Amino acid sequence: MRFSFNNRRRSFDRTLRKATRSYERKRVYELEKANMNNPTEFWHTITNLGPKKKTKIPWEVLTEDGSVLYETDEVLDDWKHEFENLLRAPPPANEE
Repeated sequence: MRFSFNNRRRSFDRTLRKATRSYERKRVYELEKANMNNPTEFWHTITNLGPKKKTKIPWEVLTEDGSVLYETDEVLDDWKHEFENLLRAPPPANEE
């Protein structure tokens, strides 16, 4: 059973490496083609290659009693109270 598993895993790894190389060759070809024919498309493709940046703020807040707030006004109000509490916190005691 272990021998069979190892053979299948090796086969899967080989297939995955082959597919990865094929995908990368295809992307390189597309980039070279775009660079020659349309530089704007080339740079647009380059920009989209990297990891995507999350720009959305999570609009849900878990309250102290365990419920979840989804309404924008409620979430903003909760954030406001949290920051007010942070600003009112007593200064740390100096240890001498």
